Amino acid sequence: MKKHLKMRTILLFIGLFPLVVALVLSTAVSVSKITDEMKAETKDILDIYTDSLATYFGADWSNTTAIEVTDSDYEYIDSAKEKDVEMTIFKAYPDGSVTRYISSIKDEAGKRAFGTTADEKITSDVYGSGKTVIKEGVTIYNKSYTVCYKPLNDENGKRVGMVFAGKPDENISAAVSSLMDQLIIVALLIIVVFAVGVIFASNYVTKPLQKVCDATGRLAEAKISDEIEIRSKLKETSEIIESSKKLRDSLNKIVNDIKKSSVSLKEIVLENKTLCTDVASGADVIDTVVNELSNTACSLEDTISTINGQVIGIGNNIESVVSSVNALNESSRLMNEISENSSKDLSDVYEASLRSVESATNISEHMSKLNEAIVRVTAATDMISGIANKTRLLSLNASIEAARAGESGKGFAVVADEIGTLAANSAESVKQINEIVEDIVSLSAESSQVIGEIGGIIKSEQEKVMATRESFKLLKEQVDLSVTQITSISRDTESLNAAKTTVVSAVSDLSAIAEENAASCQECSASVTNIAATINHVKDKTNDIDEAADVLEKYIQIFN
Repeated sequence: MKKHLKMRTILLFIGLFPLVVALVLSTAVSVSKITDEMKAETKDILDIYTDSLATYFGADWSNTTAIEVTDSDYEYIDSAKEKDVEMTIFKAYPDGSVTRYISSIKDEAGKRAFGTTADEKITSDVYGSGKTVIKEGVTIYNKSYTVCYKPLNDENGKRVGMVFAGKPDENISAAVSSLMDQLIIVALLIIVVFAVGVIFASNYVTKPLQKVCDATGRLAEAKISDEIEIRSKLKETSEIIESSKKLRDSLNKIVNDIKKSSVSLKEIVLENKTLCTDVASGADVIDTVVNELSNTACSLEDTISTINGQVIGIGNNIESVVSSVNALNESSRLMNEISENSSKDLSDVYEASLRSVESATNISEHMSKLNEAIVRVTAATDMISGIANKTRLLSLNASIEAARAGESGKGFAVVADEIGTLAANSAESVKQINEIVEDIVSLSAESSQVIGEIGGIIKSEQEKVMATRESFKLLKEQVDLSVTQITSISRDTESLNAAKTTVVSAVSDLSAIAEENAASCQECSASVTNIAATINHVKDKTNDIDEAADVLEKYIQIFN
């Protein structure tokens, strides 16, 4: 991980660097200036000493006579030693030589310098030209001096020698070094005091910021219940603290809303599961009723086939009446029995049709309940869709707040993106549920239409059965009448043939109706099976939503 500079370090650098640079520059300038001033002062002092020396010795000196040097002269020459100043009198001789005559300078053996000469150039300038020479770095007895040479004149103004005053350069350097050490110590003290002040000020700035960073880190770790108790008198820091508090409050509100939505989603999913179970149970009941109705239709078809055979037998009996009166009596008896059986069978058919009507009514009621359940499912999916939209909106707000948080909000941004994905998945599942519900509504409408057609067919069957019963009553009357009125058989044979034709046609119609009824029942059973499959699919999708809600709840539980 890349290391970052601490703000305290930066503040120390910003505070101390200009100060150090300023102190270094000011110290260097001061040392340079003081050094120049000390050198100038040294030169002024040497100038004064040479003037005093020339005044003291000038009147008594001559280049032609020997001068007696007294102790007082040496005391005077040595009097400047306490100021680190060496003084010398150079005497000029007739042969043109200029040598040291009296000097406070001693050689390596500790003897006073006597009879030695100065630098030729200096001697030429001073003694020869009468100039004053003030110079640095002049070596005398292997020691560097700042010197001042002036011509020595007698009372008549005649040049009789030179005077010298010099100060060792090492003494000047030592004084400069001592002064520099003092300046450096003062500078270091200033730096230390200023550093303490900068550290105190940096702590005043960085400690609240560090606490804000720690609080933001806790937010990134989903610890949003921790209070942010930070204070600062700096405006900018206070604004950062207030922003962190607002971020924490916003995250708390978002998480609480998502938690509430998650609980509501779980409740809706549970209710949706219950509705799916109820609808599936209703579909099973409808399937059972439709199967019973199909069985009844098959039984009706068998009964009508039996009736058809019996009617054919009646026709044959009528034809036999024409050929034989005796056979007619026997046939009349048989017809009477057959008529009674047919009436009984028709009664059974009629009762079966009544049961069919009742079953169709039950199916219609179950379809109504199914439609009501579908309406509740639609309401539930609308609620889930609203929750998904709200969750997606909350996810967007969380992403915005995470983006505002910058680097500290990245961990929370990932969680916000995951919540958005879950909301999108919930919306997609709701869309699929709505499509399934539309399919159920369509199939329910088709089933209701089929059931209505079944009811109409059954009513038509009842009317035809009633007509058949009336025909059999008429047939029975005719049979009874044929027993007593055999002579009218010939006249009634045509009527019987016509009645036979009607009955055969009616029975054929009943047979066709029975076949259509059986086919409709099979179609209705297939539709109910499709409805049950669709309900099971809706239940599976509801389970998917439940799993998504569990995942959402798991992510929300990260926040405390």
